[in-house]
Amino acid sequence: MVEDISQGLTETAIGNADGYLCRLLVCNYYINRDLLVGVEPISINGVDEILKTAPLHLGIRSDWPEIVSMLDKAKEALTEEEFNEIKSKWLVGLPESEEVIFTDEEKAWVKKNPVIVIGVDPEFLPFDGIDENGEYIGIGAEYIDLIEERTGLSFKLSENLSWPEVLEGLKDGTIDIAPVVAHTTERDKFLDLTSPHTKFKDVIFTEKNNGDIKNINDLTDKKVVFVESYATYDLVFALNPDFEAVFVSS
Repeated sequence: MVEDISQGLTETAIGNADGYLCRLLVCNYYINRDLLVGVEPISINGVDEILKTAPLHLGIRSDWPEIVSMLDKAKEALTEEEFNEIKSKWLVGLPESEEVIFTDEEKAWVKKNPVIVIGVDPEFLPFDGIDENGEYIGIGAEYIDLIEERTGLSFKLSENLSWPEVLEGLKDGTIDIAPVVAHTTERDKFLDLTSPHTKFKDVIFTEKNNGDIKNINDLTDKKVVFVESYATYDLVFALNPDFEAVFVSS
């Protein structure tokens, strides 16, 4: 098992793994950060259409349905310029905002729940991450800042958690919201989702000039790297379960 995304890409670059499936923008972020060479993204026939329709949402513990509509209202009130400003900061590699109006029931819910605990993936930049000072950074962080500013909702980061621990916290109620989460059938059991806030494509990175993987069936008996508990594994497994999965911890 490799330790993180960077090592997963490195193992692929040197030929120890046949492919590494991740969000294109996430892998590009770490490739540029680490000046990594020897890997390239490929589109896979039969999986491309599935993966590019897997958007990112705010995920809320399923026993808090009241806040879903509030967060959707806050999201819809953000201007295109505000979101483009966030994307331009994190993905390189303002008109007056609408007022957010809550119902009386939503206002009462906020009074009962003054602090909302969020859990984040520490290694999913540019979407989610924790910097060397322990601060939450990335698109999700700036999105949460705007929602907090616009609505008066108060968010508190649950610190020092891995992504699998965040998902467990959402299941047991110790975490209230994950700002960046993709939908899976399994997650329907414990999460409610807002409408999507971000849509980006997943791809498989392979060693350069590797022509062996052209469609989903070509993954059979291949060694493919996934981040533990990421939605990409479930999506690919549903289409072809006959590969050897190597799980990255973060």
